[in-house]
Amino acid sequence: ASLIAAVEPALAFAPIEGIGVFYNGMLHILFVPSQLLSVTALGLLLGQHAPQLSRCGWFAFVAAFWFGLVAGYWVGQGVPQAIFLALALIAGLMVAFEWAFGLVFIVALATVVGVGIGLDSTPDGAPHREMSLALAGTAVGGVLLLSCVGGLTCCFTRPWQRIGIRAAGSWTAATAGIVLTLVWVGPKVAG
Repeated sequence: ASLIAAVEPALAFAPIEGIGVFYNGMLHILFVPSQLLSVTALGLLLGQHAPQLSRCGWFAFVAAFWFGLVAGYWVGQGVPQAIFLALALIAGLMVAFEWAFGLVFIVALATVVGVGIGLDSTPDGAPHREMSLALAGTAVGGVLLLSCVGGLTCCFTRPWQRIGIRAAGSWTAATAGIVLTLVWVGPKVAG
């Protein structure tokens, strides 16, 4: 009975003790693998096509992400992880093959990734003040992650470095594809 009484409730976004609500929000995307994959793939894509397509794609992501965070705060809507995996697969393949598909497609992809992550980032069971701080941290952390990945990617201009970017895109797509397949097929239940 004492062991059962000592168990704390399970939360979808368990905080890291001692770093504060804002910083837990900043690190949130790093601890949700499907979101991390989709933002990384999008950052690689935007950096690969900088500056022509990246500026509009970056602004579309930021606006959609912040809109999704506000909407998620009021609605509390979650997004299936398979959607993030599919978006990471698409963006990763685009990086691997150096496809751009034009400004409209890049903006649409960035918008869908941003809104989805924003809607899916609402902390469970937190008081409104802490939830606001966590979402503010998430707003900063998501933009920093996309900016860092995209900024580093656009700095790699030598041919061998561009091959490395394409390889990173293919690994991202492969990882997303494998996990998406496992989600789709599901575990086999014996009996």
